Formats: sequence, C-alpha cells, structure tokens
Amino acid sequence: MLVSKFFYRRGGAEVHAIELERILAGRGLPTAVFAMAHPLNLSPSGALFTAPEVAIDGPLSRRIKGAMRVMGGFGVASAFRKALHDFRPTVLLLHNIHSYISPIVAEIAAKRGVRVIWTLHDYKLLCPSYSFLRNGEECRECLTSPWSVIRHRCMKSSAVASGLALAEALRWNRRMTLRSVERFICPSRFMAERMTEGGYPPERLTVLHNFLTTPAPRLASGKNRSGVCYIGRLSAEKGVQTLLKCAVGAPWHLTIAGTGPLENELRKSYASLPNVSFLGRIPPEEVTQLLTQSEVSVVPSECDENCSLSIIEALCCGTPVVASCSGGNPELVSSGRGILFKRGDITMMREAIRQLLARPIDHKTLAEDAQAEFSPEAYADRITTLIARGQPEQ
Repeated sequence: MLVSKFFYRRGGAEVHAIELERILAGRGLPTAVFAMAHPLNLSPSGALFTAPEVAIDGPLSRRIKGAMRVMGGFGVASAFRKALHDFRPTVLLLHNIHSYISPIVAEIAAKRGVRVIWTLHDYKLLCPSYSFLRNGEECRECLTSPWSVIRHRCMKSSAVASGLALAEALRWNRRMTLRSVERFICPSRFMAERMTEGGYPPERLTVLHNFLTTPAPRLASGKNRSGVCYIGRLSAEKGVQTLLKCAVGAPWHLTIAGTGPLENELRKSYASLPNVSFLGRIPPEEVTQLLTQSEVSVVPSECDENCSLSIIEALCCGTPVVASCSGGNPELVSSGRGILFKRGDITMMREAIRQLLARPIDHKTLAEDAQAEFSPEAYADRITTLIARGQPEQ
C-alpha cells in the first residue's frame, strides 16, 4: 500500500508515487493507495482508500479541522484502519504524508505488524518548515532544537502557523518515527547525510535516486535546439528571480514554464524583455518538447534540493544543466552533464550558461546514459529488493 497525501499530479512527490504504483502493479504486485479525498485524485491500478478532505486555510472551522489532521485527527486514523482491514498490506510505502494525512499511519501500521518504508521527498522530519531556510538564508538550528521554528516564525512568518509546526514536530518526533519505520529511502546522499546529522542511524537509510516519471524521448540530433529554459515552481527558494536578473541583456532567450506565488510579480517585471517568455503551467508532453528544443536547462535553486526531478528530466532529454551547487544537485550534474555554480551568484550563473552554450554537446548520448541511470525499471528493481527485505546496492 502506497500512502501519499494527494494522488494527482500536484508536485514531484505525488508524480513519483503515482508512477511507482503503476510500475509495481505492472510487475504483478497487488497494490492499493491511501490518500486524502480530493476531486482531482486519479484512479490507481489497485484500490483507492481515502481520508476525509481537510484544508489548512480558509474559514476558521476549516483551519481547525486542518490543525486536527496535522496531529493525526479528524477521521484519518479510522479511515486508515479500515483500509488496512480491507486490503491487509504486508508493506506500507510512505511518501509525502505530513499535514493532510500525518505520520499516524506509520504508527498504526507498525503496531499491526506491517513493515513501513518511507521515501523522504523533503526535510520535514528534520526541519518543521521543510526547507532549512530562514528569511531566504540557510539555517540548521532545527537539527538541535525544533523550538527554533516558533522563535523565528519560520512558517509563513506566523506565530500560529509556526506553533502548529512545532507541535507537529514534537508529536511526530525521531523516537516515534524510528519506532514505526523500518527503513527510510533517501533520494540523495545529501539527504542521507542530513538525516544522519539529525540523529537517524545510517543503517536505517537507503540512498535511491529518483526515476524519470515521463516517457523517455528518442533523440536524433541537437541541430534544432536553441535558447535556455527553466521549468519549475515560481517561488523564491527556487531561485527563478535570480535567473531572470541574469537574463537581462543576455544574448540568449529564456523560456519560463511553471506557476507559483511569484508569477504575477515576475511577469510584471520581466515579461516585457525581448528575450524572456513565460508559458505558465504546461502538460508533461510539452515539458519534454521544451527540453528537447532547448540548449540548456537551468536549475537555480537557492534551497537544498533533495533529488531534483527537473535535472533528471532535462538530462533524459539530452539537455545539459546549469545548476546551483546545493543539496543533491552535485550528485546529478557531473562535468559531462553540465556546470554547477554558487547559489545566488548571478555572475557565476551567467558564465556557466555562456560556457555550456559554447560547448559541443552529444545530446543523444547524454540522453541515453541518463535514461539508463534513471529508468523506472532500475528503480523498481531496487525497491522490490527492499520490499523483499534485501538491501539494494547503493
């Protein structure tokens, strides 16, 4: 049984869970999904069980229900117990579950003898505000004191939101998760190092890079490629504003695909530039088309990326990457695949883009090598080894 707070294509973690369920079912494994009820949820290959829908914003009554869910209340426990009774899984594969589902599912499953494996898509178990960022700057205080989240009001600059995040961290603490979870899958060595730094034993951690969640394209040549692209969320921690500053007066064209809280502000400031285009949100097939038509993809994140799906997608399309040297990015971007720069450094970013645009690239070979490394089949081989109580090679 896979558990994901949403089961529609909302973000990278949800897409990962959706595709993994499809792959495992395709291998003949009986599968089921437990998620929060939502009108956009997809139909999995197996059964779909749901917890009542909640929201963490809006009227006070809705926010109270949302706060109850964060702590494992408002119907999630009873709904999950029924799912366990009906499906009777032997293994529970957790993905993003905080807030809308909560780690109570791990606690309930473990008490019933179900093995629990948790794939860590963010840093929530270590940092109550998910990102190890405070006012846009790197912060590690929560590794030693989760109370820092309320002291600095890290969640939405709100004492109330930060207080709830602290309560959540104290309720679902390291002792509880280690008692309930057999193994944690870390999509990057960087994540595994942070988990070890946060007190999780290395022998309970397995490093498995994420896999390509869209059909792998076939490439002929790079003759028709041009320009630079960014595909992702338009938010401060993703560094897209720094990239747009870099594009001002540049001799290359920048195409931005995605939406987010900064979209209106960025369009107002940069859409009039002759070398910048905003596409908004585009479907997966158009993402692939944009990547295969671009010379360079830029991942300018100013947060510690875990295992960037944007980088994996670009490489599998044969597109070299300019990426900030943060989090797990250096594990994906070797010298033959792109160039790293110091995050937030516009001068270094501009020079890295210039160098890649001037460098001859064998797009076909780059794509073939990346598709082999990040193939869904290879990932499924490794995770089924874990399900069978083995330890895949790292």
